[in-house]
Amino acid sequence: MKYMHSLDGHTAPINCIKFTADGKYCMTASDDKTVILFNPYKQNLSTLQDPSNDTSISQNNSMKKSALAIKQYGGIHGYSVLDLDISQDNNTIISCGYGNSIYYCDVSSAQILRKFQNNSITKTNNTRVNSIAFNKENNVAVSGSYDKVVDIWDMKSHSIAPIQTLSHFRDSVSKVNITNHEIIASCVDGCCYTYDLRMNKVHIDSTSTNTPIVSCSLSHSNELLLLTCLGNINTSGKLLLINRQTGNLLKTMTG
Repeated sequence: MKYMHSLDGHTAPINCIKFTADGKYCMTASDDKTVILFNPYKQNLSTLQDPSNDTSISQNNSMKKSALAIKQYGGIHGYSVLDLDISQDNNTIISCGYGNSIYYCDVSSAQILRKFQNNSITKTNNTRVNSIAFNKENNVAVSGSYDKVVDIWDMKSHSIAPIQTLSHFRDSVSKVNITNHEIIASCVDGCCYTYDLRMNKVHIDSTSTNTPIVSCSLSHSNELLLLTCLGNINTSGKLLLINRQTGNLLKTMTG
């Protein structure tokens, strides 16, 4: 693996990095309440523009090979941005974080197209939406929250409320994925939930020790599932690679 460029420009930890469907660009979400669009294959310019206030952020470390920062999206989120997803045509993004709001924005203009909000979520100091994902057609989005729910949102209507809420979870939902007919969600309760939308069924898989699952990712074929499990003071975290069809654990990775 060869180092190419670093992604510079945020002033706080980065929580998420997502590539576009064509792999040409990527976007980052950060605790500094902003999202940045990068071309990771080109060298960085001296500054990047924040369309919310037309100010420039200096890139002072000339020793680094920084990726080209194209645009910074500020003034949208009032709190940390935890996750985002990019539409298949690269024209829109959807992002989430602390608070119970989800923002659907135009990439080119940075305009907010819609603000989704689930008023049924219990508002606390820890209220947050941890994860967000488009389906392939970008007509549906799915979110997972700290408040133990997965919400399904209609991207084509003008409604700002979820069309369905899934509430089988016993703890914070850490990550959501969506395929043609399934929603796969990992949870801090140590389980991974698969909702079959065609059969209207839910299948629940648990780790052997109910270790909190902080993320789940699908392979491009959707045949494999990678779970990221939290460690503790006595054991390190681990990655579990699972065959979704058989349920067999193919590999455990620790470090």
